[in-house]
Amino acid sequence: MKRCSIFRVLFVSLCLACSGLGQTRSETDVNSDWTRAAMLRYYMVGRESCGGVGEGVRGEENPNAGKKKPIVGVLLSAVLPGAGEFYAGSWLKGAVFLGAEVALWIGYWQFSDRGQEWEIIFHAYADEHWDEDEWLEWMEAHPGFADTTHTLPDTKTQQYYEMIGKYDQFKAGWDDYYDGDPAMTPNRDYYEGLRHTSNLQFKRASYCAMVSLGNRVLSILDSAWTIRKLNRRVEGKLRMSLKKGRVDVVPCLTLCVNW
Repeated sequence: MKRCSIFRVLFVSLCLACSGLGQTRSETDVNSDWTRAAMLRYYMVGRESCGGVGEGVRGEENPNAGKKKPIVGVLLSAVLPGAGEFYAGSWLKGAVFLGAEVALWIGYWQFSDRGQEWEIIFHAYADEHWDEDEWLEWMEAHPGFADTTHTLPDTKTQQYYEMIGKYDQFKAGWDDYYDGDPAMTPNRDYYEGLRHTSNLQFKRASYCAMVSLGNRVLSILDSAWTIRKLNRRVEGKLRMSLKKGRVDVVPCLTLCVNW
């Protein structure tokens, strides 16, 4: 009778031990399966996107991600206005600066071409209506003429065409001049109008060049300001990722703030 009781106690103890062992093995298997799956996920995604032990979050969470270099934008705008704004992602302002630059240079070349056309016209008119030999004869006949402060160039340079119309000293060379006539003869007056029109076109071309330089400077300053504003803009990112700990890989919630 005692032997049966002893056997019963041993049987119950053995069953309890097997049950506890089975339960422990089951939990261990479950944890092992989860750990293996997490480790596999970790290596498939990549260490850089999950971060290692003692490391900050890298990859998408890099604080420098998406930032621009101001020096690059400044150099681009110095070469071509608007390029720095395009680099910073400001497409509208970039188009404005670039469009203004193109329009100014088109204006520069157009005004320069018109100035050259009018220059050809007033040169031809002067060659037709002003004669150097007649002017020299008149000067010899009037040795006491006081207004002889300018010397006519030997060749027909820009200064030559300016002097024959600008100064009274050379008025006798015009074909409609005679003694007693006012300083401005009709032909000389008309010639000065032609020369003024040419000079006006060249002056407008120079204005376009000066405004273009100002547009370039503004684009440089604006690109630097735009890139700095872009870099200082606060951006937040909240994402779920895996982080490798000392033993296992654990899920973590990551909040990135860039400014």
